[in-house]
Amino acid sequence: MTVTNHATPAPTSTNAEPSSPAPAAPATTPATNYAQDITNAGIVAPVDWIDSTGNKLCADWQSGMSTADTDQILLSGGIHTNHLAIFDSITNTDLCPAVTR
Repeated sequence: MTVTNHATPAPTSTNAEPSSPAPAAPATTPATNYAQDITNAGIVAPVDWIDSTGNKLCADWQSGMSTADTDQILLSGGIHTNHLAIFDSITNTDLCPAVTR
């Protein structure tokens, strides 16, 4: 499976004057794109699966499950054993940093 980026390319400016910088993102906006971070780590999966699985992992960790308990979710989704720790780490950092796994 491959992940396809459906993002629209940024428009090209024809104005010779520099544009003003974009406003800072609100504090509640995530600093990273979770699915892209997973993909950048060399893990290939559909974006909707990455997103829904990440949310499931966070909910399970919040309920007291460990990564050892939730690894089966990743393995049954086709994630290779050597990617379990990095998937868990990115998920924890990007989606649920307040959860101690």
